[in-house]
Parts: sequence; structure tokens; C-alpha cells
Amino acid sequence: MNINSLGKVKESIINRSILKNMDVIGTSATKIAEGVDEIEYAYAKAVNSAWISLCRKPNMISISITLPKEYDEEKLKDIARLCDRMAKENDLQISGGSTIVSNKVTDVIVSFTVFYDEALKNQSDDFADNIDAGRANDLKAILLKNKKEVKSRMDSEEIYILMTAYTGIDGTAYLFENFKEKIHEVLGNSLDTSYEKFKSWMNVRDHVETIVEVLKSEIKAKNDIKNENFNDNRINNRINLFYIDNLGTGGIYEGLSNLASSLNCGFEVDLKKIPIRQETVEACNIMDVNPYMMRSAGSVVFATSNPDEYISRLEDKGIPVSIIGKLSKNNDKIIMIDDEKKYVEPFKGDVLKNIH
Repeated sequence: MNINSLGKVKESIINRSILKNMDVIGTSATKIAEGVDEIEYAYAKAVNSAWISLCRKPNMISISITLPKEYDEEKLKDIARLCDRMAKENDLQISGGSTIVSNKVTDVIVSFTVFYDEALKNQSDDFADNIDAGRANDLKAILLKNKKEVKSRMDSEEIYILMTAYTGIDGTAYLFENFKEKIHEVLGNSLDTSYEKFKSWMNVRDHVETIVEVLKSEIKAKNDIKNENFNDNRINNRINLFYIDNLGTGGIYEGLSNLASSLNCGFEVDLKKIPIRQETVEACNIMDVNPYMMRSAGSVVFATSNPDEYISRLEDKGIPVSIIGKLSKNNDKIIMIDDEKKYVEPFKGDVLKNIH
């Protein structure tokens, strides 16, 4: 099979063609912005992915910039200032990168690689220490090493799909920033169409920290793992968390498709249980965008057979969380809309790119 589509490679292709042929342990997360208006989204996605990949607070970021010929130097300065501000807001040290000019691009491309450098470890930061003696691991990949257990567990118990925060957070911020006049013309002052409010929800640090806290509490005999590798199957067999990832370009629909592909199973999700802000509904109606297929940095989707404890801990931290559906042993990817069954469409790219 040839890979024909441009942009992000599908999760299913990454799983079967890359991860199955490599012994991968995640130590970083890289995201690319194609154009200035993508920079804050790509940055947020990189930081969020790093939290899940590293099981701890990242502390370093590398930034690479590719410019088209004759790019305005003042615009380059603006990009540098923006990147510096975002790094400072998240206590990330910029470790360097590269800046090149290419005749192969028509717009600026910025690549963020977020990672954890043990040499810069804050001694008070023991977030990951009880998971793997302080060594960074890829939590999502470790859980997937035990994915064959998922279907057998479904014989005796339900495995629920949970989602933190709201769908379309980042996409809503994008619409408010880039189509403010059109949206305000329709809504007036009836809703808070604040770009800053939605942008402030895009970081999932507290979500991941809390989920991992519950994960650690599920692991019995914690003292046994201080000097062991977290991917020890003996440990995995004692936990009830099967999957975790942050939502991205294709929103909750893409996130659910990735979950099903990664676990080799299906799901049934109730559309009405997917949390969504009224501001998002209104903005998407005005711009004719499907909010469930719109970029959603700021939300985490995960699968567990012990939802009550995760819900309790997340809500105690003031983090919204909802049970939106269950895993199924077949491969059907079903969205229930009242009594009608719909099937999740394949990811076709960023729907915001189609707005004119």
C-alpha cells in the first residue's frame, strides 16, 4: 500500500508500519506548524503529547524554523518572540534548533520538539519517579504493549471511554481569533467569545498528572516498582487503564478512531455525552464546521474499567470529565445519535483548512 495523502500520517499506518517494526520508548514529542496561525496550536499539541509520552513535566524545547525565500525579517522576529513567550509560560528552556530558507516551501514552517532532560531535573519534581525510577517512558506505548488483554478483560467487565474537558477547545479559539467579526455579527454579546479563555484551556498538564496519580494508586505494592521498569507485564496486569492520548487535529472523532485502531477493537459512543461548550456549537454553526471533527488540543481521551476513581480525582481537581461510551469486541466505530447509528468517518485532515 502506497501512502498518498499529504500531511499527518494516519495512526493506523504509524502503528503497523513504524511502531510494530521498532522498539520505541518515547522521550519527546514533535509537532509542526504550517503557517503562523498554526504556531500556538502546534506548540500546545507538542506540550500535551510530551506530558503523555514522558509521564512528567517536560523541561526543554527545540525549535526549528523553515522560511520561504524573501521572508520578512520583522515577521521572523515576531515568531521568535511568540515562541519565547510560550516557552516561558510553560517553564521550558529553549535548547536551540535551526532556521533555514527553502525554495520548497511557500509559508513558514515551525517544528517544536518538547522533551525532558534529566540533567535539569527539579529535585522537587517527583511526578514520574514512582513509575519508573525517574526515567522517562512513553505511557501510551507501554499501555499498548498489553493491548491483547483488552478483549479478554471485556469478557468479564465493561471498559469505558472517558474524555476530559470539552471537544473543539482549540478549534473554537482559532475561530474566535480568525473570524471574530463574522461570529460577533451573529452572536453579538450573547456569549463570551473570548479567544483567551479557550486558549487558556489548551494545556492538559493537570489532566495527565491526575490520571497518572490514579494509575499509580492502582498499582499494588508500590515499593516493588521503584527499581523496576514500568513496562514490566507484572505491573501492567494490575492496572485498569488501557489507553490514553490527547486529542488533536481531527478532534474527538479522530481521537476515537485512533483509540480503536490502537487497541484493535471498536466502540459505541453517545454523541450527546460528548461534552461541548455552547460557544463552540454557535461558532461552528456560523462557520459551517463539524465541532466533533475540529482540532481539540486541551482534552484527553482514555479507556479504563475503573471510571469512578478517575472521575472522582479529576473532579476534585476541578477538571471536567465525562463517560462518553464503551469499547466493543468487534471493530465497529459507532456514534449513537438518539436511536440512530452512525459510523465515524475516516480522518480527512483539518476541517478548519476548508473555511473560506
